[in-house]
Amino acid sequence: MRGRRLNEYMRQIIVNGQYSESGETTNILSKHNLHGQNILVGVGDSGIDVKSTFFYDSDHEVRYAKSSPDSNHRKIALYYPFIDSTEASTGGHGTHVCGTLVGEANQESASDSNGLASKARIIFFDMENTKEEFYSPSDLYNNYFDVFYNFGVRIVSNSWGSIEEYEYDSQCRHVDKFIWENNDMTIVFAAGNDGESGFNTVGTPGLAKNSICVGSSNGNHVVPGKFDYISYFSSRGNRYSKRIMPHVVSTGDMKSAKSLSEYDCKNKCNDHTDTVIMGGTSMATPSVSAAVAIITQYLNEGYYQNNSVDIRASLVKAMVIHGTVPTSGYCFKSKICNNYSSDHMYYEGWGRVQLDQVLHFDDSDFELFLYYGQIHKQKEKIIFKIPLISAKAFKATMVYTDPPVSEASSNLLGNDIDMTITIEGSSTVYYPNEMNGPDRKSTRLNSSHDQIS
Repeated sequence: MRGRRLNEYMRQIIVNGQYSESGETTNILSKHNLHGQNILVGVGDSGIDVKSTFFYDSDHEVRYAKSSPDSNHRKIALYYPFIDSTEASTGGHGTHVCGTLVGEANQESASDSNGLASKARIIFFDMENTKEEFYSPSDLYNNYFDVFYNFGVRIVSNSWGSIEEYEYDSQCRHVDKFIWENNDMTIVFAAGNDGESGFNTVGTPGLAKNSICVGSSNGNHVVPGKFDYISYFSSRGNRYSKRIMPHVVSTGDMKSAKSLSEYDCKNKCNDHTDTVIMGGTSMATPSVSAAVAIITQYLNEGYYQNNSVDIRASLVKAMVIHGTVPTSGYCFKSKICNNYSSDHMYYEGWGRVQLDQVLHFDDSDFELFLYYGQIHKQKEKIIFKIPLISAKAFKATMVYTDPPVSEASSNLLGNDIDMTITIEGSSTVYYPNEMNGPDRKSTRLNSSHDQIS
């Protein structure tokens, strides 16, 4: 029997929640040719092995510069040398992350380990030196996100974060401020790998309000066959503050591109096909960033009601959260897994990302309605009347971009907007996020994301 290549497993689970030998050739992404074409994604990480078959371009050299992206290289539009311009280690973190996101092998023998958005390209921001010391910019607004934005990037994937800070801080504020002032930029962060330490282990900048924070569900390596359970290492939210974190989860262990040093292949590395298995929320994050790239392509190319859509971070985040399915429980390092008894939203957020739950096509078994609205002093509420003749399920998701606040503030929300649902003729009110009543507390627990299903 042909073995499962782990990126192929991820590429199917994140699309429709199941795996089969021929499943990828018949799923919605293949059917509609949604592989991230014409999408540019920013990645900050340790480095990329540009000679890996997943990135190598025999016709074009990689451009190492701090200006002028290259429109010709098939995978890397620009390699921005913030720290240096190489992946120093064998089996480097950044090479694996980028492979999961956009990798596309020249050699068919390695194509099972392609990334989810295999037709997208990246601008890469190198943050690790040859001693494997990692440094992120202290000013994320001006010296990181703004760099990407000025190069035309509107999606930034970040498989890094603090292992010491578990509260909203200045880096979180930089993230929120940038999205608030540039509302077409979607930023994705890893939750962290401190799940074994329990709750309140999501690190900064993943705790920002306006970005997407990603936890990890099992692939087919750490705990085979338990893809609807949370990985033992995936950081968990703070059940005491009741702030839902991470926002979503995705497959967090997989096989992807492996970097080689010049000593590994004696300077004959061009187009090498080496892969390696890694696990962590760092691996889950690029799969969600790739899903964001595909959602962006879907909206750009007129799949929604035959019209292109004005893309904003709040809409993309709402679609990611809307397109989730619940997980069943969580696993321990011993590979023993438990079903949830309570607190599931601090493990999984709103659930595991699954694109067939939100990308609507003519033959879909659900309807999709997208809407931008504004709330202000002259317009304090928006009301929709939705006729349902029959429905197997109904789900409503609201996300808004919130202004940055001081990290010392007792209330993280600049605006507190809530969603409710009522059924005509009934006095019952349905509240979001499994609450039994309105969220009116002026505390740090309030959320800029609501979902009712």
